[in-house]
Amino acid sequence: MELAQLPLQLPDNYLAFNPSIAASPNGGFRMLIRFANYRIDDQMQYVVSDPDRWMRSINYMATLEPDFSIIALDKLSDCTLPGRTMYRYDGYEDCRLFWHDGEWRALGATRAWNEQGICEAVLLTVKDRGFVDPKILSDIQDGHQKNWMPVAGTATGGRFVVIADCAEEGCPVTERFRGGSQLVPFGDGWLCIIHEIALKMNGRRVYDHRFVYFDRGFALSAFSEPFSFTGEDIEFCAGLTYSDERTLIASFGVWDREAWIAKIDGREIEDQLQWVRPGFLAPV
Repeated sequence: MELAQLPLQLPDNYLAFNPSIAASPNGGFRMLIRFANYRIDDQMQYVVSDPDRWMRSINYMATLEPDFSIIALDKLSDCTLPGRTMYRYDGYEDCRLFWHDGEWRALGATRAWNEQGICEAVLLTVKDRGFVDPKILSDIQDGHQKNWMPVAGTATGGRFVVIADCAEEGCPVTERFRGGSQLVPFGDGWLCIIHEIALKMNGRRVYDHRFVYFDRGFALSAFSEPFSFTGEDIEFCAGLTYSDERTLIASFGVWDREAWIAKIDGREIEDQLQWVRPGFLAPV
């Protein structure tokens, strides 16, 4: 696995993290990058930089060359957001970028559409340097919903497909799985990277990742052992795509203040998968 940190910086103490990369149909790559006005301190508390103490997220769309150099970085307007609620948070969080039906779409989360500050899954269209046509997909009665994973690729037959719950009946370990990247075609099915939260002896949270394979009918069929990209406690993967037919690119954040990419050989992933159900994985 090859790792590289993306050189991203904005004024006013906004930090870049949790990027979501996708291959562009016109060549190269696009990447949706979240910036926020807070940081996580050594006690795992959020420290907000703005004096009004509102936590704000803004999103930028990056255009990348095939060598992953950034040639454009455009701020996306989010005028689709409603007025302020009682919950002190603005913006769309951790959007997964994907190409669908001739347009760039983003599947993320927002707390801005209800007074309780509950995270709701939201589908957005990226157009004219902004988010348009927001559609709330979840119900606040179901509690926080923020890690839904869109299925990328043309093999869905034009359908919009989302994985909202990774748990597989009869496999208790999957009950800890939480959403991460998009699903991309892999072998005879689909591959993604999920996260799960573990606790250290001192009670601090650690985010681990796994590769997860779904069959063509989107049944969870295999997964890898937990892994970390950098060895840091807080990592979050929101992007997965191909750079060529054998090499995958993952994009992830570290400590809510850094944006990274990882280059991964697909054959190594195949070797790591442990099967939950009988299945056949065609060579990558």
